Amino acid sequence: MKKRIPYWLVITLLSCVAVGYAAPTHIVLRVINQSFLLGLFLLIAGGFTIVMRSGFLTVFTKGFRELKQIFFRKPRILQDDLFQMEDPSFQRKKEMFIRRGTSLLIEAGLMLTLFSIGLTLLYYGQA
Repeated sequence: MKKRIPYWLVITLLSCVAVGYAAPTHIVLRVINQSFLLGLFLLIAGGFTIVMRSGFLTVFTKGFRELKQIFFRKPRILQDDLFQMEDPSFQRKKEMFIRRGTSLLIEAGLMLTLFSIGLTLLYYGQA
C-alpha cells in the first residue's frame, strides 16, 4: 500500500487539474459532490472491515451466530466434514482477499476524497 500512494496522489492531482480546467462549472460542482460522497462511503466501508478484522465485534457476532443455530438448524448432510469450510488454504485465500479488499477500499476512498477537496480548492480559486 505504501508503494502505491505517491502514484495515486500524482494521478489524483493530475485528474483534479484536468477536470477543474476542462469541465464547465455546473458539472464540476456535481463531480465534487459525487466524488466526495463516494469517497466517504468507501472510507466508511473500509473502516468497517478493519473493525471487523480486528475482532472488536467478535462477542456480538458469536452471540448472533449461536442465536441463529438455535432457530435455524442445519441439515445433517451439511454438518459433514466434506461441507465444512475449515480448509487452511481457503482461510489463507479468504484472509488475503479481505486484506487486499480493505486496502483497496481505503485507498480508493482516500483518493476520491482528496480529489474532491482538490477540485473544490481549484473551483473556488478560479472564482
